[in-house]
Amino acid sequence: MIKKIINNKKSIVKKKTLILYAPGIHTGGGLKLIQSIIGNIKNSLIFADHRLPAIEFNNSVKKIIVHNTFLGRLIAELKLYKIQKNKKNSIIHCLNGIPPFFLRKNKNLILFLQNSIHLDDVKYFKLPFNLTTLKIFLSRLLLDFLLHKAETFIVQTNTMKWHKAYLKKK
Repeated sequence: MIKKIINNKKSIVKKKTLILYAPGIHTGGGLKLIQSIIGNIKNSLIFADHRLPAIEFNNSVKKIIVHNTFLGRLIAELKLYKIQKNKKNSIIHCLNGIPPFFLRKNKNLILFLQNSIHLDDVKYFKLPFNLTTLKIFLSRLLLDFLLHKAETFIVQTNTMKWHKAYLKKK
């Protein structure tokens, strides 16, 4: 249930399910973020990376495991699409920085961006050609292609707020 504060009074809006979409997040700041969110939510759903360390989940939080492979991500995307289709009031919070491929533009889709390399003007031809460079390049392409689907953006630092113009033009 989502509560909204209007004029210092809490009012219940519609019953909404929070869906945390977090494939690929299992260490560092992303792990800390998941740990802090999980401790404060109920009746929610998380798409969690299979490498995520054991976290104490509330019994009302359902966990869907996502394997870190192309097929694993594809299956997770299809499951998310099916769930969102049945629960149109759900709020989808993408912690991995890239909107889901199969979902349409959605006012309840929140994109959390924590890696400025996806927004910076990177000269890929100047970087060494390796798997990391390829992943960054493909992530940037996906973000450019899918950014229009998100209605709300959350950035991790004040420095990333400089990229607002980029986010708005998409």
